[in-house]
This record gives sequence, structure tokens and C-alpha cells, in this order.
Amino acid sequence: MKHSTIFSQSFIIILLITIGCDTNKKVSTVEFRNNDTTFNIASMKEFIKEKTIKFTNAHIIGDTVFLNNTFTTDAKIFAPNSDLVIGRDAISTINSERVNFGIKEFTEKSLYFYGNENYLIDEGNYYLRYGEKNIIDQGKYITIWKKEDGDWKIFSNIWNTSLPILTADLIATNEDIIINENNPDPNDFINVDKEPIPTNLNSIRAAIGYPTAAKNAEIEGKVIVRILVGKDGDYIKHITIRNSHAILNKAIEPHLVNLKFTPALKDGKPLKYWVTIPFDFKLLK
Repeated sequence: MKHSTIFSQSFIIILLITIGCDTNKKVSTVEFRNNDTTFNIASMKEFIKEKTIKFTNAHIIGDTVFLNNTFTTDAKIFAPNSDLVIGRDAISTINSERVNFGIKEFTEKSLYFYGNENYLIDEGNYYLRYGEKNIIDQGKYITIWKKEDGDWKIFSNIWNTSLPILTADLIATNEDIIINENNPDPNDFINVDKEPIPTNLNSIRAAIGYPTAAKNAEIEGKVIVRILVGKDGDYIKHITIRNSHAILNKAIEPHLVNLKFTPALKDGKPLKYWVTIPFDFKLLK
């Protein structure tokens, strides 16, 4: 019920904005003209895109000052399962709470963009990953931008998830629920400009050491694993592609999750990528 109320309110806002536009202005799908001043919607879309990237990145680095200043003084937030929040001061509390979630990844993809010299409206989808368990949320949003003190700021922010509601019973029986986005296939070739590089492999190998059971049984061999590295350089999961002995494989398994990497890069953007890591076990003679 709250979700439908949110979108009803957002539709009313947009409708009022449309009705309130000066009927004497000549409007086209490309640009708006008023008193010989050209308003180019395509240019504004790129401008707002850059501001949105800075806005989402501020959540990741925890820059609440930047987040708060992105909203107008009379801004409104229509958050899911929550009451309407009005005013920058009240919204600053929401921003602090969101940063405390430990957001690791946050992107917004615009699908529809329109407006005029007074208001710009951006509609699209968002993707969010946060918390120690890498919980993922994805859904849709409507953001209305308004000029304040010569700068475009968020006047209204509306969003809700597209994922199924996690009921109490579902959470109770699945305490470690992690909703995963599509991952690349381990066998797929992905062209990147820079592959992930392990930053703590030596310390991980030192922590593994040589398993006592393998040493006593004079077991030698090699274990080769392929690890899916996340956009933040963290371990996501792995598969074992060569296992000389179960004792050796068991020795490395608990340590793989602690591996850290520089992320893979393509055109300056991080992406998920599979890397191959060998672990050699050879006794000194």
C-alpha cells in the first residue's frame, strides 16, 4: 500500500510540474527556448548523469556533507516502508543511516529523462550492494532536480525495490541470504584493460603453511583455483580446477575468502573477473 501511495504522490508532483510550465514557451523533445535562451535537454541529461555519479559515489566513501548539500532545503524523500521525509535537515539523518549500512556498490541507470528550465526528471533503475554479507538490492527510482542558488539539486527522491519481500519466516530459515546478480561464467573470455592483481597473496600462503598431515604423510602436489574477484577487489567465490590431494585442498579453502585484489578495469570502470591462483606444496629434501 505504501509503495502505491509513493508512486501516486510522485505522479501528482510530476503532473503539477507539467501543468505549471509556462504555456507560452515553445517546447520540443530536443530543447526548450525562452527569451532567446536555449535549454538543451541532451546536454542537461549528461550534466545530471555526472552529478548522479558523484551522488552515488558519495554513499560509498561516506561523504555525508556532499550528500546533504545535493538536496534542496525543501527536498522530499519518499522511501519504501517509511514516512515522508521533508527538508534537508531531516534528510541528513537518512543519509547518515544509509552510509552506516556500509555501501560497497551503488549505481543508477537512467531510462527516461525530461524536463524544462525549472525541473528535470530522471527515471530509471538502481543497483545497491551493502553490508558484511554483501546484501544486494535493485529497483526503480524517480528523481526530480530543481535549481537552487544557481545549482541543480535533488528536490524529490522516490525509490522502491523490485525484489520480493523477505518475510520473517524466510529470514528465519535463511539467515545468510545473499541475493546475487549475474556473475560471469568462469570459462568466458572477458577482454579487460587490467586484470586483478592479488595484494596479499604472500601473507595468505604464509598463513596456509604446509599442512601437518600432508607433511607427515609426505604428500606433495598443487591446488589450482579460479577466484571470482568483485568490482571492489574482494573475493566472491571460487572453483577448484586442480586438486592433487584432499588434505591440500582442505588446507587452503578457509583462507581464500581473505584474498584481496586490485579490481579488473575496462575503460576505467571496475568489473567482476575470474583469476587463476596456484598453490604449490613441495617438501624440502
